[in-house]
Amino acid sequence: MGLSNNEIASSQCAQIIKSYPIERASPKTSAVICSLRRKIRDNNLCVSKADKGNSIVIQDRSGNDNKVMTFINDNSGKKVTFNFQNYCASVRKQIKSCEFVIDRNHNYLISMNPRLPRLYGLPKIHKSNIPIRTIVSFISTPTYRLCQYLDKWFKNAAQFRPRYSLSNTSDLIT
Repeated sequence: MGLSNNEIASSQCAQIIKSYPIERASPKTSAVICSLRRKIRDNNLCVSKADKGNSIVIQDRSGNDNKVMTFINDNSGKKVTFNFQNYCASVRKQIKSCEFVIDRNHNYLISMNPRLPRLYGLPKIHKSNIPIRTIVSFISTPTYRLCQYLDKWFKNAAQFRPRYSLSNTSDLIT
């Protein structure tokens, strides 16, 4: 499903506020961007996309962090002792040793700079008390590319073709 024009505009606004190169902007736009960045930094704020409504939310960073920590504590979150380097080495070893599913050119499946999954929260501005919707991003984790590859491989091996899914809106018409 594609993004609406409002979603695209929201994303672009957030991106401009966060990292637009000021040298490319007109003097007036540059002044506005600098002012926004300074206010966000000085007041310890964060810019994020809202859960719904194609909106951008500028909120207090500590309040957002507290809501994420409350969510973790309320849902029996535990601190895990985990050796990430050993896990990455194990994933690399398994990818290299798997001959039947993965072809010889397996280097593209190995993340060069892997990182732990990231947990963050999007504010639900349509609800009272503005709770958060938690998201776990697995992009850049050691197994991210491997999972994408295996998903395609299993679908091809099983000749899986979803009966009721669409790849684009023209499929709906035909």
